[in-house]
Amino acid sequence: MSGEWMRTAQAPVQLAAVKSMAIPLCSPDGQWTTFLADEPHGPYMVPTSGDAQPKPLPLPGAPTGFTQLSPDSKLVLYQWQDPEHLANRVKMNVASLQGGPVLYSFERPPGAGLTAWSPDGRAIDYSITHGGVADLWRQPLAQLTHLQSGLIYNFAWSTDGKALVAARGTVTADIVLLKASKKAQ
Repeated sequence: MSGEWMRTAQAPVQLAAVKSMAIPLCSPDGQWTTFLADEPHGPYMVPTSGDAQPKPLPLPGAPTGFTQLSPDSKLVLYQWQDPEHLANRVKMNVASLQGGPVLYSFERPPGAGLTAWSPDGRAIDYSITHGGVADLWRQPLAQLTHLQSGLIYNFAWSTDGKALVAARGTVTADIVLLKASKKAQ
C-alpha cells in the first residue's frame, strides 16, 4: 500500500509565503485553506491549488483562534473576544465572506473544545468536557422569524412541531406634564 501511495503522490505546493502562520484549516470542499498570520497580522484564505496569493478575510473583529469556512465556503466561523473586556467569555461568530456585520454569535461554553460546521452548514458542532467526560453539542444557526418591527411577548410550538404561534406587539409610552397649583390659604 505504501508503494502505491508513493507512485501517486504529488509534490507539495506552497500555499502562502508568510513569516509565521497558525491554525491552517482546509475548507470542507477542499478548495480553500484559512489561517492566521503574524506578518501581516490577521486571518487569511488561499486557494489550495496554490495559484493565487492569500487574501484577508473580511471579519468584524480580529479572531482569537481558528477560522473555518462553511461547507459552501460562503460563511466563516471564528472565535472572538472583546479586547476591551477580556473577562468576558470568548464568542463564536459567523460572518459572510462578502463582508458586513456578524450574522450569528454565541458564547463559547465552558469546557468547549473542538468545533466544526455541521455538514449542511446550518449549525455549529462542538465538544464539551465536564467531569472528565466529553459529549458533542450542536448550536443551530437558524433564525425562525425575520420581523421588521415589534416585539415578541410569548411564543409556542404546536404539539406536532409543524406550527409556531407568537404573541406580538409594540410598546408605546406617553409623557404627560402635570403642573401643581398653589393652594389658596
